[in-house]
Amino acid sequence: MGELISIVMPLYNCEKFLEQSIDSIMSQTYQNWELILVDDCSTDNSGKIGQAYVERDSRIKYYRLEQNSGAAVARNTGIKMATGNILSFLDSDDTWAPEKLAKEYTFMKEKDAAIVFAGYDLMNENGVPLNKIVHVPEKIDYKEHLYRHIIWTSTIMIDLTKIGKFEMPNLRAGQDVATWLMLLKKCDYAYGIDEVLASYRQVPNSISNNLWRRLVRTWKIYRESEKFSVPVSAYYYVLHMLVTLQKRKRKNIVNNKGC
Repeated sequence: MGELISIVMPLYNCEKFLEQSIDSIMSQTYQNWELILVDDCSTDNSGKIGQAYVERDSRIKYYRLEQNSGAAVARNTGIKMATGNILSFLDSDDTWAPEKLAKEYTFMKEKDAAIVFAGYDLMNENGVPLNKIVHVPEKIDYKEHLYRHIIWTSTIMIDLTKIGKFEMPNLRAGQDVATWLMLLKKCDYAYGIDEVLASYRQVPNSISNNLWRRLVRTWKIYRESEKFSVPVSAYYYVLHMLVTLQKRKRKNIVNNKGC
């Protein structure tokens, strides 16, 4: 059967997409999992939807925070509640391919890896595929991830017996990137599966979809989370900008070819 995989999903006003996300977990070919829903004080029907799934499946747990605290606090609450040795995350507006958990778990054991992640594709707000795939390398270490933020939260899988229980930095934005940097200091590499195992929903005006806000977030990670000096921060910041611009240039070439 394999080990229990704990899945943490923070909720905040996500009623429009939540059922699709949870259904993609329930459709996994790997069935030994628990899902921990942490409601960050949603004001819509997200809580009711989450509680309805709890009644349907005993593997699903629901917890509501006392006050709105941000994704980092919600995820940390879920991590503390997790009872499995293997940990994964899924954002409440994204989805997994049915074989996501099975393929990553098998791959993790084959590599004897502490961290694995995978490629993913993009869809618009309505779930329509954008025919864009984000490929990932065979492996990545701490230094490379400083400027190449390739690990996406909804594809990561972590072996807590190798990494240990942890807390994400309490940042309103960029806590995921800061966390992967923190964890990569504890192992040699994170290993990638260059295969689409998840779908990322591009929502207009989101932080991850705003280039300027992403760059500001990256600078804060270097200075506040990694505690780098200004010169060292500037060095990695320039590298990160170059990688980001190269990605956008490749996307434009693909889009132009499709016109």
